[in-house]
Amino acid sequence: MKMIEENKHYLNDCDCECKEVERKHYYEDYDCECRKPRRKHCYEECFIVKKSCSCAPKPGKALLKCSRGAAGPFPLVAAGVLLPQTYPLGSVTIDTRELCNPTVLLNFNFLINVPLGLLTTLTFTVFKCCDGCKQPVGESFTFSEILPAGLANKSFSFQICDCSNCCGCQTYSVEVTNATLLSAGVSISGQITALAVENIC
Repeated sequence: MKMIEENKHYLNDCDCECKEVERKHYYEDYDCECRKPRRKHCYEECFIVKKSCSCAPKPGKALLKCSRGAAGPFPLVAAGVLLPQTYPLGSVTIDTRELCNPTVLLNFNFLINVPLGLLTTLTFTVFKCCDGCKQPVGESFTFSEILPAGLANKSFSFQICDCSNCCGCQTYSVEVTNATLLSAGVSISGQITALAVENIC
């Protein structure tokens, strides 16, 4: 009984140490552990231990936006002849103001319908509009293939990663900026996806 009374202060000291660690904001890195009493002792043995630290980056918030787009039918365009205008296929708007240092991954998946086959070349360009300013994003992508006669459907996809910052809503759009169409009636339909993810380092 005397031994228990003498070691009451030991337990109180341990509790104080754990609270002191928490008070000094070391609580995330340290912890207090207590071992079960050994046969010859009537009190718990408490001690401060350092927790293992993970070097993995903390996950951040993410936003996903999707939309569909279509264009056509296009007129016949001979090789070397410029399109009279660009043809917008679709756009997606995403607001990244609540994300810290975001990166936006853009995915474009299109189905190209060519009724009469023959040579089809289409150039796709992605633009970003932010604060009223429109600018191209990344490089252009070209689909070029000699399709068999008759109705033909071909899929075409590409992706772009945009790391430039923008304060507010930003709209990504894709347009057909050049084409060689040796058959009339070509049309395009598909889906646009924008995934914005925080970069917390």
